[in-house]
Amino acid sequence: MYTLSFCTNTTFKILFPKNKVLKYQKPQPIKANKKTDQDHFFKLYDFGELSLKYIKKLGKGTFSIVYLVEKNEKKYAIKITNRLSSSRSINKEIFILKTLQDIPNIIKLHWAYKSPFNPTIMAFEYFESSNFQQVCKANDKQRPVIIRKLFQTMSKVHQLRILHLDLKTDNLLIKLREDDSDVRIIDWGTAMIINNQKYSQRRTTISYRAPEVFDCENENVNYNEKNDIWSIGIILLEIIINHYFIFSSKEYSGKNIYLREEQLKLLKNEIELIKSYMINEYTLKNNENFSQSEISYISIMGENNGYEKLKRIPDIEKDFLFKILEIDPNLRFNSEKALEHEYINSSFIENQN
Repeated sequence: MYTLSFCTNTTFKILFPKNKVLKYQKPQPIKANKKTDQDHFFKLYDFGELSLKYIKKLGKGTFSIVYLVEKNEKKYAIKITNRLSSSRSINKEIFILKTLQDIPNIIKLHWAYKSPFNPTIMAFEYFESSNFQQVCKANDKQRPVIIRKLFQTMSKVHQLRILHLDLKTDNLLIKLREDDSDVRIIDWGTAMIINNQKYSQRRTTISYRAPEVFDCENENVNYNEKNDIWSIGIILLEIIINHYFIFSSKEYSGKNIYLREEQLKLLKNEIELIKSYMINEYTLKNNENFSQSEISYISIMGENNGYEKLKRIPDIEKDFLFKILEIDPNLRFNSEKALEHEYINSSFIENQN
């Protein structure tokens, strides 16, 4: 059993069972439809007591807590999962992270300790990033740089038949710069390897969930890369409007078909509204698709300069947003198509002042 202790408020100690810590050998790329023993990537090393200088708590989630610590003048983000996290899920996350370590813009995992009886400890690179409000100040030149890096990274991830499935603004670390913003994609706990199986619908946070995930006959979904593409579209939308995208405050049970259908309708209406704002053809009073409560919400968004900002973005950015927020997944861009679009082409970015 490991213990955490704060010594004179400066030292963060982790005592490992039997003075051992699990580290990694570099994994080989994943092959599709091949069962892999994830544990053979772990290798035991004598480690003893690990003393780290505690700096601050970075955050806390449902299944984990993250601390900023320092050792030998190098900072780390230590993520400690709680007992609610399943061992299988943690093994998969660690395996996927180590598989993707050579791909740019993915958070680097330095080492991890895991036990079948105790929480898991993972040591990541510390990446100092801008907060959401700062990222939302990204200008016409900075936004396509951020989105291009996301697509460059996810294109390589998808080639390995891996999906993130929870891409959202809160799972990105972005260091905003004038010339070349830096990005890290974090939290791969819901990621999966494509193997033609169907999974629960509730993997992706509801506001970033693609329409086809709602529009299914039962509670299971056959996920693919187009789900991640949709999520990136919502991320770009949020950066533009300086507001989190919320179309429904209710989560649903996968078996509740009625509620799923209602949320799909709400999502489609909201996307219709967004696209109408971009082409300046939306007339609120004459649209029968919206209830009075929805009209009230839309009006508030306009007053707060949310969707109104969509009218002022470059036309090429509007076109790109249309292509990645396409309701029909068969018509939606994949990563390769997105990277060919002029919006994230280097020549377009260089021409922005």
